[in-house]
Formats: sequence, structure tokens, C-alpha cells
Amino acid sequence: EAFAHNRDLAEVFFGAGALSIGVSAFYDCSALKELTLPDSVNTIERGAFSNCRELEKITIGSGLKTIPDRAFSYCTKLTDLIIGENIEQVGEDAFGNCYTLNSVVFPASLKELDRWVFRSCRNLDRIIFTGDAPKFDKNTLDGMRENYRVTTLVYPCTNSTWTEDLFQGYGHGGAQWIPDHICENGVCTLC
Repeated sequence: EAFAHNRDLAEVFFGAGALSIGVSAFYDCSALKELTLPDSVNTIERGAFSNCRELEKITIGSGLKTIPDRAFSYCTKLTDLIIGENIEQVGEDAFGNCYTLNSVVFPASLKELDRWVFRSCRNLDRIIFTGDAPKFDKNTLDGMRENYRVTTLVYPCTNSTWTEDLFQGYGHGGAQWIPDHICENGVCTLC
């Protein structure tokens, strides 16, 4: 909690040698607006940037493989999220209550999404998956039912790991699944 509750901290610069960010290190840094985690950062701990309510943009470098539980929860003004190409796992409630988050693109490296990743992300329009189907917790998308709009989940249709059984239970009012390409006359030209 090195910088927790610092309401004057508007910018953070991590040097190229920065490797790790501790538990709740920047919790409730309410003046922080933009964050870039360089490629050197390979670990961030639970709640590291939670409750940074003015944080609008996050860029996650390629060194990070796991976004831990509640890492960015309650970053209520977050609109821009760039996820590094090596992310494999996203923890519980990682982006919960990021009310203004509009879209997310997951890299092909993604392997697992824990429960409630996007709980109460009321304006989340689109989640794009670019690789194999990740492991979903049975409650991964729970909490999206309270969104103000239906979230479109885009998957690579030509990838055989995306099967109908993955979509079972996720067709509720908060989510709809579509392939990443347009079919001609209802016939898929890529699959």
C-alpha cells in the first residue's frame, strides 16, 4: 500500500527496471488519470490500482501474464484499455465496476477468465477474443445482466476451440455471441 490513498498523485512513471507492483499499492489514488505498465513489469498484486476513480486509460505491457483479482475494480472512468500480448489469465472482478469501459480486446495468449471479470461494467459494448477459447468460470460473465446494453462477445469462427457448449448459459439478456466475420447468405465462408 505504498501510495494508497494519495489523492495528489496524478502521474506514475515506472522505470524500465520495474518488475512488480504490490497489493493495493496505488489503491484509491483518485487523481491518477493514465497508467502505462512497461514490458518490464511482470507482476501486479491484488487490488493494485483498485478505486482509482479518475483513471481513464490503462496500457498493459507485454511482460504481464496475469491481471489479478480486483486489479482495476472501481476505476469508474476507465474508457481505454490496451491489454498486452502475453496476458494469460484475468482474475476475479479484475475490471468490476468500471462503469464507462466500452470495449476490450483480448490477445491470443488468453487462457482463463475468472468469475465476475466485468461485473457492473454498465457500458461494455464489445469483448473481442482473438485466440483459442479460454477457460471460463461458470460465473465469468455474471454481473453483466445489469449492464445498460447487451454486450457483444466476438470470437474467431475459424478456431475449432470455440464450440456451442461454451456459449451455454451465456445467452442471457446481458450477452450475445457472434463470429468475427460476416457470413454470405447465412453460409459461413471461412469455417
